[in-house]
Amino acid sequence: MSIMETTVNLISSSFNLPMHLLTEAILLVYLGHQSNIFFTTGIMKFVTPIVLAVLGATSAAVADSDFIIFTADERGTPMAHVTIDAAKLFPDTPADLSGFSIDAGYTNYNETFFHKMADDLVASSTLEVKVSAVVSVLHGKEYLDSDSDMLENYSRLLQMAHPDTAKALIARNNPYFTWAKSHVISLTTCAGFLSCVSGSSCHFYVTVNKAPRSRCEVQGGENCCMSWANYDVKAGFFQATWSTCYNSAPDNKESCEGHDNNSGAGGDVCFSDRAKGCT
Repeated sequence: MSIMETTVNLISSSFNLPMHLLTEAILLVYLGHQSNIFFTTGIMKFVTPIVLAVLGATSAAVADSDFIIFTADERGTPMAHVTIDAAKLFPDTPADLSGFSIDAGYTNYNETFFHKMADDLVASSTLEVKVSAVVSVLHGKEYLDSDSDMLENYSRLLQMAHPDTAKALIARNNPYFTWAKSHVISLTTCAGFLSCVSGSSCHFYVTVNKAPRSRCEVQGGENCCMSWANYDVKAGFFQATWSTCYNSAPDNKESCEGHDNNSGAGGDVCFSDRAKGCT
């Protein structure tokens, strides 16, 4: 016997009501509940808090996602019930994510917001999207980088959920590096040559202060080039730029430029498919 049938039998015996009338009452109120219609007379007098609980359970059976259910509280007020087990959402980390787990009900909520959060929490979403969704639900509003508390929670959860990705994202947001889809190369195909010519994996003498300001070589059909914009690139900047460009690239097919923005950090170095620079 189902929970629904057991509950109906309990109410019927408690109130000495004919089974068919009680079943019709529950059906009518359920339909009214689904259509936002209130039955104020007649059969409504038989509805008890237990019946309302049955209706709430019936509504909850259809969830917006594995994490968010649109239902009602004990007073019948519409409610978004959110249950997020952060450890299950981010299963690839040994870190304790219990501080980001959520089990809460939200009334007077923005339904569009919670529908979007439900979409963002699906398994196919990127790590960054899932993290921002958890932080959004935790704060009860859309994620904003300008909100220091949200940004702190986002950075902390991202770091705990996937340290390598967090490191790459931090590098990608570094104002001294730019990845682009113009003059792209396959970074993995060019890695052997560019790692060597930049000084990362072998000793390679580059005359920085003389033309041409570039070194190119064809590797696996790719024209792999390292170029620099001025004659005063500091020692180690080629190596540092290649290391960041390669390890933090958002995609394998990219061009990447390291620049100091006149900060004195090192110079302006580009890894691309041409000797004339990235732009």
